[in-house]
Amino acid sequence: VDLYGYPFDQKSFCRELEGCDKIVTVEENVLPGGLGGAVCEALADVGVDIPVVRYGLDFRDGYPEYYGSSAYLRQRCGIDVGEIMEKIKVTPEMRQHVLERIAREDIIPSKAVRFSALKKYLSVAACLVLLLAGVVTLSQLLERTEPEPPVLTVPNIVEAASLQELSGLVGFEVTTEFSLPFEVEKITYCSYWNEMAEIEYSGRECFAIYRQSIGSDDN
Repeated sequence: VDLYGYPFDQKSFCRELEGCDKIVTVEENVLPGGLGGAVCEALADVGVDIPVVRYGLDFRDGYPEYYGSSAYLRQRCGIDVGEIMEKIKVTPEMRQHVLERIAREDIIPSKAVRFSALKKYLSVAACLVLLLAGVVTLSQLLERTEPEPPVLTVPNIVEAASLQELSGLVGFEVTTEFSLPFEVEKITYCSYWNEMAEIEYSGRECFAIYRQSIGSDDN
């Protein structure tokens, strides 16, 4: 029965426990919401009265401040194989079966050695990749030429003496049928590229700029 598939078949699970005097759950996980809790819930829902002993990470007093290998942490947290097998009473045949199952599918020292070697190989491979990337980047930087300076384009601006002269420069009649909310003291007429007319109205503390060109584009 897959206890990690939700919802699992609680009735089939409880039928497998017929004849058991006690249930022991072991998990490399925190106890709240873990495997042991799921077993207790299944027994309660089906109405099976079997004592359950749960082994797992008990952080009720706070998270541990120590660190180390998986084997060391299991031992410090009380869930290593030797300590658990000393706490529960089983027949010699069952004890041997449990130890063989653990050695076959879970905790094998040789696996940890191979994993450490694999991490070393991966670290070397990562260093080689970074080294190659650095060589490629450095060569690209050395081959990169200095960018050409930007070319500044100076607009063709011609100042006119009057509105009539400005209209002649841009090629169309410039109209100024509007009023300003301040007293105008100075007016400046300019032509941009002989296409756009600009009139600047200056006052004591205010100024306004009016632009006009042929077409519907914004000025």
